[in-house]
Order: sequence, then C-alpha cells, then structure tokens
Amino acid sequence: MSSNELLLATEYLEKEKKIPRAVLIDAIEAALITAYKKNYDSARNVRVELNMDQGTFKVIARKDVVEEVFDDRDEVDLSTALVKNPAYEIGDIYEEDVTPKDFGRVGAQAAKQAVMQRLRDAEREILFEEFIDKEEDILTGIIDRVDHRYVYVNLGRIEAVLSEAERSPNEKIYS
Repeated sequence: MSSNELLLATEYLEKEKKIPRAVLIDAIEAALITAYKKNYDSARNVRVELNMDQGTFKVIARKDVVEEVFDDRDEVDLSTALVKNPAYEIGDIYEEDVTPKDFGRVGAQAAKQAVMQRLRDAEREILFEEFIDKEEDILTGIIDRVDHRYVYVNLGRIEAVLSEAERSPNEKIYS
C-alpha cells in the first residue's frame, strides 16, 4: 500500500464509515507490527512510528542494553549502543529503525487483512453503540425480505431482524 493510498483510505474510512482516526491509526500500527513479526525474525519487541501526514511508517526495534548479548533479537551490547548515543547505560532501552526495504507485497497484504478485520470490528462497535439505545423503540425502516420466521428490515446503516415473537400475531407483512 503506497503512502498516498494509505492517506486516501484513512480519510475515506474516517468520513464515510465514521470510524475515529485514533481507531484507524491503532489498527494500522497493530497490523504493521503483526506483518513485520510474521515475516521477519530480526526483533521481537517492536513498535511502529506512523506519520499520517506523509503516509509513511517506520518499524522500530526496542532492545535492552546489556554487557553480554545472549539473544540479539532482544538485546544489544553497550559498546554498540554507545556508538549511537554516548548517554546509554546498562539497562536502558535501545531503539533502532529496522524497517525492511522489502517489506513490500507480503507485508502490505498481511497488514491490509489485519486492518480490514480491525476496521470491521470497529464499524460493528460503532453501529452497536448507535443502536443500543434504540432497543424497544419504534423505528421506521424498509422491509428487505421476508421468510417463514423472520422479517429483515433495512434501517439505513444496519439491518434489523424481527422474529415472529416481535410482531403482531395478525400482522401480514409483504416485501
């Protein structure tokens, strides 16, 4: 996903689907971390810096500064850390940019799938919050279809399902 596509997609979802920007950013960051961890084994503790204005991101590895390295995915020796910043001490957290140059198609596809799932969940939650207060209220809708047990009513952004128990016994409904 290019930076321009990322910006356009988030703007669309924010405006059209009414998904808050913070939810979108969290979903994108989590998806990128998941895609990175799935495809690259170079660091276990990572975070993502997302620049929504430019549509760019960095994967940042977080490692403990130690005297002797036992696992280079989680630790960095003091001498290496001191080259980057002379203020590092044993026990500090060392951060470095580990964004792969070839994060590419596989990472983008995994990120896209994870983002889409998180967005579906967020949209479902927003609709639930919008309609939970309307339970047992009378609403106006358009009947979409009727089967032998249920009536499906379009309420705009959501479809309601009326069971036989929720309808008048003598009521005849046609779609």
